[in-house]
Amino acid sequence: VTNVASNAFNGCKSLKDAVLGSSVTTIGGEAFYDCSGLSSIQLPDSLTEIWPNAFGNCIGLKSITIPKNVTSTGVGGDAFKGCTHLETLVLNNVVTEDNLPTAYIDGCLALTKIEIKNDESTVKYEDGIFYSKDGETLVRCLPSKTGNLKVPNTVKTIKENAFNQCSALEELTLPETIETIKTGLVSILANCSSLRYIELKGVKKVPNFAFDGCHSLTTVNFPVNLIQLGDCAFRDCSFLQDVKLPNNLRIMGTNCFKGTAIKTI
Repeated sequence: VTNVASNAFNGCKSLKDAVLGSSVTTIGGEAFYDCSGLSSIQLPDSLTEIWPNAFGNCIGLKSITIPKNVTSTGVGGDAFKGCTHLETLVLNNVVTEDNLPTAYIDGCLALTKIEIKNDESTVKYEDGIFYSKDGETLVRCLPSKTGNLKVPNTVKTIKENAFNQCSALEELTLPETIETIKTGLVSILANCSSLRYIELKGVKKVPNFAFDGCHSLTTVNFPVNLIQLGDCAFRDCSFLQDVKLPNNLRIMGTNCFKGTAIKTI
């Protein structure tokens, strides 16, 4: 057997343990989807591809090891989404900034222990955060990260969507070394519903949609060198009441503070 077909064991809720043979190279989409009783699975070194939703909603899984030959594009979207009790992830394959799949972490709210074992990987993991190996880029924060986060001053850049779905994060402080926050079409802190305090010590430009929809946000400390606030940067931050804008601010984007409770500026 070389392929576990799509939907092969979909909904087999009584399946508890699985050991895949040494010739298996592909696990098809939703192959083990909703196998809620699955607590252990061994993946062979021959494996190169895990298709989307292959292990979706396997709420009994507590740990998983990704074999060394799984390719950089070999893990499909949402492969482990809904694995709410997954605590440990061991990555024996090569992991880079660009191919760090959200499939590994999105929806895995208990995931806190990650081991990156391949020396060719260009990212590292420390205390709930993926960084570039040189420590200069914050690549991704785990959704399970809680409480307060002070980003270390070795970090110079934050990648877009780095804090997506970090719903338990309450305070975020960015060091003076960070002048750049990369962004796409969604909030940098999308779905960070508990975030209430932000301190931006060195950021010169807050990009579009940066903190859009952070409903619990009450306090933002801007740096004196801030020159630009992007479109919808703090839109619908409904508890934000008071902000102190620096004198050097030159550009304030459209709908920047729309939907806030601002009383004084």
